[in-house]
Amino acid sequence: MIKEEISDKAPPKIILGMSVKRETTFANTLSIPMIFVVTTAAGAYYNTQQVTLLTNPDYFNVRRTEVGRTEGNILFYATLVAVIVSIGVGYTFDLFGRRKMIAGSYILLVFLIWTLPYTPTIFLLIVNRAGVQVAF
Repeated sequence: MIKEEISDKAPPKIILGMSVKRETTFANTLSIPMIFVVTTAAGAYYNTQQVTLLTNPDYFNVRRTEVGRTEGNILFYATLVAVIVSIGVGYTFDLFGRRKMIAGSYILLVFLIWTLPYTPTIFLLIVNRAGVQVAF
């Protein structure tokens, strides 16, 4: 009886050299690295544009000698907010599922990058940046 149960088991599914569940598809296997690639590219774009906006006279007009400190302050406060908010975001992942939350994160990320040039104050730039970090 034990030999029959063992023989009924299908061999493990292998995708890209990894043993995965039977339900896993090739697209599932590629989705996690692709999420990383897209968010890394978006983060690089966002970081560059934020520094550009800080130094631009038409926007924040921060002196070049003060950009590092200003950017550091923005990152510090945004990260502080993002760490606190991430606890609730983890709970919503459990409630709604991974796919819906990843799609929502991408929509939020696009919206925040789109609104970046329209942030009139450093405070709103910190809020925008915190939102981007939560979306990541």
